[in-house]
Amino acid sequence: MTPATAAKQIATGLSNATYDVVLLLQQAASDVVRYEAFAADAADEGDDELASWLRELADADREIVTRASRILRRRLPDAS
Repeated sequence: MTPATAAKQIATGLSNATYDVVLLLQQAASDVVRYEAFAADAADEGDDELASWLRELADADREIVTRASRILRRRLPDAS
């Protein structure tokens, strides 16, 4: 059972859609950390091409984090 499936079966206090956005935010934030760590590894090995690509991936996920945060602020006004 995936976390999103579990949320649909267990009352969380959030709508299913809001819960899904929370999961997207968490995953994208984790991916930023992971990609940056991988980029540092590549840079340490002198692989600038790989490091650059991994930083691009991190930047793309930062955009997801920003947008998900904005969406959640509108749905969770007390969480600001």
